[in-house]
Amino acid sequence: MHHLIPMAALFCKAKKRGAFRSTKWAREAEKVHTEMYTAVKASVTEGKNVEVGKMYVCPACSWNSEGKAPDNCPLCYAIKAVRPV
Repeated sequence: MHHLIPMAALFCKAKKRGAFRSTKWAREAEKVHTEMYTAVKASVTEGKNVEVGKMYVCPACSWNSEGKAPDNCPLCYAIKAVRPV
């Protein structure tokens, strides 16, 4: 995802709002993915079993979470969009 950061700047300069917004959402969703991966990797490194709860993803921006789905996506604010995986 790091290769998208220069692209986001280009989209912004070109005033392509939709492209800039979706690039921003992708970058933010990848931050969540990195946090989840880091936590799982730490557990596995310590020799622990990894318990994974029910997963949810927003089809609009790819934000995801474990546990309980929010009413609205906290990243793109899509209403009732977050669905179980």
